[in-house]
Amino acid sequence: YFAKGTEPTEKCDIHVKATICTESNALATEYCPISKQKEAVYLNKSETGSTADTPYLLPSKTCPVHKAGNSSIPDDDPLYKDDPQDEPYDNNNDPNSEDNAYPPEDNQNQLNDFYSYSDHW
Repeated sequence: YFAKGTEPTEKCDIHVKATICTESNALATEYCPISKQKEAVYLNKSETGSTADTPYLLPSKTCPVHKAGNSSIPDDDPLYKDDPQDEPYDNNNDPNSEDNAYPPEDNQNQLNDFYSYSDHW
């Protein structure tokens, strides 16, 4: 907030808001996980030596860690699809699958129950 008459009249080109990857401390790209992104205000200026402002300078490079084709899913992520510790995926047990009525091991029992019930009509 500004006192009346002290409001800025020009745009500041020095202070800029940017999104940084917390793993690389470089500008975040579309490949950086959202959980690794931080938005903050940085100084958009050049320095030839180290000063007190150096930690607040806008990084000039983009994140080298997260790139196209470079998965950010850790190998030990329990939700990782190809984790060898996971049980094998069975599409027949997927409740969202269109062709799933019952798991394969129960299909025959369900059919037998249906036919034995229909015999009583």
